[in-house]
Amino acid sequence: MSNANKWITDRLPTEADGDMDGDVRMVPAPHADPDDYLLVHWSYVGDAAPWQRTDCWKPPTEPTPTESDRIAALERRVAGLEAFKKALMQPSVSYSLGN
Repeated sequence: MSNANKWITDRLPTEADGDMDGDVRMVPAPHADPDDYLLVHWSYVGDAAPWQRTDCWKPPTEPTPTESDRIAALERRVAGLEAFKKALMQPSVSYSLGN
């Protein structure tokens, strides 16, 4: 199966594009057969060089917020809104010119 239509050239890979070893696929020469690729560390890929993620690549996992994380975030939001309301309810400060 040819990988020709999957090569990325419009951006450099990032650490998140590398597999567990930090590797991505890269063609060894501009006109090389796309099925003849090398595994290289993502940081070695130069501008406009065709590259792609390896079959071992997995998307980074984002931690799922726990119930206590969600409750804590809501409590912080409520506290912020209460402080804002209190600031709005403060009487205006007026200054006298000595009259």
